[in-house]
Amino acid sequence: MEKDNAKKIVFSGIQPTGSFTLGNYIGAVRNWPLLQDEYNCIYSVVDQHALTVRQDPATLRKRARALLTLYIAAGLDPEKNCIYY
Repeated sequence: MEKDNAKKIVFSGIQPTGSFTLGNYIGAVRNWPLLQDEYNCIYSVVDQHALTVRQDPATLRKRARALLTLYIAAGLDPEKNCIYY
């Protein structure tokens, strides 16, 4: 089956072990909404990856949910992107 018009895939994620920074926004997140019509985008909150160092479970869950809401606030459309944590 030929896929001439198949979209390329973009995958990215941020770990929720600290505060969301201006660097996160300028370096990555502000550009993500620009890709959602041209690419099949998968964005994640990589909380399992964050477990390479000891974390307070309640704080990690709170930061993961906050980061997910920031993705949507930045313009990522859950109808056009796969967004998970």
